[in-house]
Amino acid sequence: MATFAEFNIHTYPTPLAGCHQFAVSDTHALFTGQYDHDTSMGYVLKLREGEVAPQPVKLVFPNGAPLRDGVFVGCGAQLHFFDQRAWFAVCLR
Repeated sequence: MATFAEFNIHTYPTPLAGCHQFAVSDTHALFTGQYDHDTSMGYVLKLREGEVAPQPVKLVFPNGAPLRDGVFVGCGAQLHFFDQRAWFAVCLR
């Protein structure tokens, strides 16, 4: 993963592969799924120098049901999820 700020490129090696969507703030990144993983699995990375260790998180509705059968869209520091019933967003700031 790489970020670009003030004409500088910062790279962050990570073991994640094939993530579907992502959101990035100045300090954190949130990725959804991987190649063959459940789409309701997410991974939070704290951006700092050197390799970053992703922390797994479960992406769920307020009632605890997993976020599935919908669409994730990353936009800046926000990750959106919507389906036929609802639209949710999380902001990393």
